Amino acid sequence: MRCHQQRRHQFRGSSSTSLNRAWCMQSVAAALPTDHPLREPISKSAQMHRSDGLAYINSGHYEGDHWLETFGLYVVKRVGVSSVGN
Repeated sequence: MRCHQQRRHQFRGSSSTSLNRAWCMQSVAAALPTDHPLREPISKSAQMHRSDGLAYINSGHYEGDHWLETFGLYVVKRVGVSSVGN
């Protein structure tokens, strides 16, 4: 594997981590009471991770076109996220 290929592979790996973090942060933010001081910062961080991760879906590589989209669907569809803090 050439050096630039290694960097791209590592970055795609961080994209899946970004999508997973976004999905988890959505759940945490939704579970907090609406007036909790961390709800908004966690939601904003989730959105930033979501945007970062979704940018690499349909990359033309197996990792981006196959398994990364699964994490993308989880975060976009908010699978398992319910607002219990309201």
